[in-house]
Amino acid sequence: IDLTPKEQYEFATSFLKVGDYSMAERAFKEFVTTNADHDLAGSAQYWYAETFRIRQLYTDAAEAYLEGYQKYPQSEKAPINLLKLGVSLVQIGEKDQGCMMILGVKEQYPKANQSVLQKAKYEQKKFECKS
Repeated sequence: IDLTPKEQYEFATSFLKVGDYSMAERAFKEFVTTNADHDLAGSAQYWYAETFRIRQLYTDAAEAYLEGYQKYPQSEKAPINLLKLGVSLVQIGEKDQGCMMILGVKEQYPKANQSVLQKAKYEQKKFECKS
């Protein structure tokens, strides 16, 4: 079946909603592979990373967030993506690197959503990141 990118994205999202994370992972990966330049690609990449984080596969999550950060710095999900990258890095033992990312959220995305900036502040305290 030929789905539009938007339909493909919604299809992938439907697996998240029912908690089928391995199918969601595959569907988002597929989306990003076939629609790398689409407006939704940055969001798809973020949700792809989330499928790993939710399953506590932090190394895979960190790699997927990193890819999102590098490929889609202008995506609407970019600030939260960077934050989650930082948190994942701390969780796999890369604290300095992770804290740098967490602190970078406010620097790189000063106009980010307030809730994201608040969350970054919270994680910074929680992990005792030195600014």
